[in-house]
Amino acid sequence: MKRVISTPVWLFVLALLLSGLSERSLADDKTCLRFGVQDLPVHRVVAATISEVFTQAGICHSLVYLPPRRISRQLLSGDIDGELLRYSFYAEIVQEIAEPVPEKLFEIQGLLVSPDPELRSLTQIGNRPVGVLLGNSWAEREHRNLANPVTATTAARLLDMLESKRTVAVLLNSVEWAALKKHHPQLHAAPVRELPVYVYLAKRHNVRMAAIVSAIKKYKESGGSFLPSRASSNDSGKAPGDRIVLLTRPQGTTFY
Repeated sequence: MKRVISTPVWLFVLALLLSGLSERSLADDKTCLRFGVQDLPVHRVVAATISEVFTQAGICHSLVYLPPRRISRQLLSGDIDGELLRYSFYAEIVQEIAEPVPEKLFEIQGLLVSPDPELRSLTQIGNRPVGVLLGNSWAEREHRNLANPVTATTAARLLDMLESKRTVAVLLNSVEWAALKKHHPQLHAAPVRELPVYVYLAKRHNVRMAAIVSAIKKYKESGGSFLPSRASSNDSGKAPGDRIVLLTRPQGTTFY
């Protein structure tokens, strides 16, 4: 009598599970990712360059321009799939949901700007007032260590406060300072923090991480830069302007 060899039931179950995981991975690999971007002029310029790089790499994506805190809420709720242009310590806020792509876009500096060329450290401030830009997360972190912080909603307003002697110094990043320093030649800037900048991706899309890392690395290795002062522009030479959502598919079609 021939012996019938049967396949254990658990092997069928395992095969079905692996098949389901594979199908979900393939589906995720085709998802058009939605990235939040802070609705600020400099962010729009840099985001346009990142968008071009992603498009060249065949990464389907959209850019959604929103205020910073609203972007965070949407990422945490799963309404968007990631964010562009966030510092490394942003991971403390979104670590349960998202993580930085392990290839930084660029690095800028946190600066202490003052009319005093000898003022080079926050430890020299003491109880004197220092201007902090609301919404600038690194400066708001330093806010905790300042005895007398004074806040403003724009970098230009911060510098007005400094020149009117309401503060002895202000905290700006090097991109903000680069846009304004020609109007304030009497001021001096001292670096106080290194600030690497990243793309953040929701953990549910980890299968896309390698493609994003590869796109960023290839662009930088080819001599490209995401820094605002050196970033390549689009055909018009301008940021997306009044576009609220810029949707870019791999074939280059743009929807408004």
